[in-house]
Amino acid sequence: MVLKSKVDMWDSSIIEYGLITNDLTGIKIMSFESGWIFQYYWVLIINNIANLFFIKYKIANLIIIIGFSIIILSEIKYIGYNIFKIDKKILNAGLLFFSTFPIWDIFLSSIISYHFSFMALGFLSVRLIYSSKYTLIKILGWILLTISFNLNSLMLFLPTLGFVYDKNYHNKKYISLTTIMIFLIGLSEYIIYKLIYPPTGVYLGYNKIKFDIYVFIKSALINFTNFLPIILTIIIFLAARKRFKDSLITLAKKQEAFYLLLLIISSILPYILVGRSHNFTNPTDWDGRQILVLLPILTIFYSLILSEFNKLQISINLNYYLVPIALSCLLVFNTIYKLNRQIFEEDLITVLKRNTEQIDPFQKIQIIGNTPGPSFRFYESNLLFYKVTGNINHITNISNKRVVKMDYPYLANLKRYSSYNIFEINNSIGKNEIIINIYTIGYSSVKDMILNSLGLNKNKHIEILSIHKN
Repeated sequence: MVLKSKVDMWDSSIIEYGLITNDLTGIKIMSFESGWIFQYYWVLIINNIANLFFIKYKIANLIIIIGFSIIILSEIKYIGYNIFKIDKKILNAGLLFFSTFPIWDIFLSSIISYHFSFMALGFLSVRLIYSSKYTLIKILGWILLTISFNLNSLMLFLPTLGFVYDKNYHNKKYISLTTIMIFLIGLSEYIIYKLIYPPTGVYLGYNKIKFDIYVFIKSALINFTNFLPIILTIIIFLAARKRFKDSLITLAKKQEAFYLLLLIISSILPYILVGRSHNFTNPTDWDGRQILVLLPILTIFYSLILSEFNKLQISINLNYYLVPIALSCLLVFNTIYKLNRQIFEEDLITVLKRNTEQIDPFQKIQIIGNTPGPSFRFYESNLLFYKVTGNINHITNISNKRVVKMDYPYLANLKRYSSYNIFEINNSIGKNEIIINIYTIGYSSVKDMILNSLGLNKNKHIEILSIHKN
């Protein structure tokens, strides 16, 4: 799906513009203002790899994603086998759950490789620190740990994972000095990133703890939807064997269940505290990144359930694969949903290029019509118009509704908009506004999305109905 993608999406449109113009200043400002400092250097590393081997940025990015996918899958198997005592064959079946979970469409935005890779580095670093007998490997683990804490959600999870290593891997009756050190490093980096050098500019107050019980409860409930595949698995197994109820009760009484609960809480609590969540029932945007830390633990949870079911002397059968099959269908839908939006972009650019003489520079431009999701961010629509006109002095909006007052204060206050966008907001932007009304067909139904993704939809069409100035 990444190879089929022809444009970058979401925050990665800022990267794409930087690559086109050979100027990554925008992503640098974005990363430093938000506190994701290593994100900028991550983009530089990928870009340098791409240039070194004469390949496209997205190809280098894909290779890195594959590499870190191998790392995180290995970490899941290591934790599942050594800490939770799950049979390796069961773990292999359980990894299907991880591989098919319907969030991987987020890789259609290349910037997600940063979040994913640093999550994997966090898991790897803790294992190197606790399991290696070699000093140099342990030092490497500490370095990777310090770097991975730039992904703020790991600051609570990694000390908890260290605690689990202490208790269930090294059989210690107390919290080790190593675990305390991991916690203190995480706390120190939190103080640095959030208090001493907090997010600035348009990111002022970004990911700040919200002392609002309503926000906490809402976020927790939405995040709980990601347990629906686990619940469905339990229902399927109970229907297959009534005795499985006793197995679940036995599992709940085990020490491993307590450690699993700790890991689940520590993986989602940081997101709940700042009001972030991922709704499993509505996974058509980019919030899947919010459960990257949780998903490996959900996979272990799923594998434990498979393990208990297997103890009833039932061989691995279709029941083991029903949920992964359902998840893979959702993943395919989420992917073609976003690919469909990319195809719409390409077709819209082609249509607009035929009418560039009516689009003046230094203008506010709005395209109004039946546009497919995910919704365009302003910086995505600005990049689209840059591809049409070669001009960066547009302020644009592409949506189903017109923004009534698209003036300087409105735009300047939009999150992730002003300082690092693909253009600078300045007084040279004209007061006139161009309204482009479009008619679209062949991008809205599931059938349309499938045909578009396969390049077989001959009925898709975009027509400009009118272009006028306000």
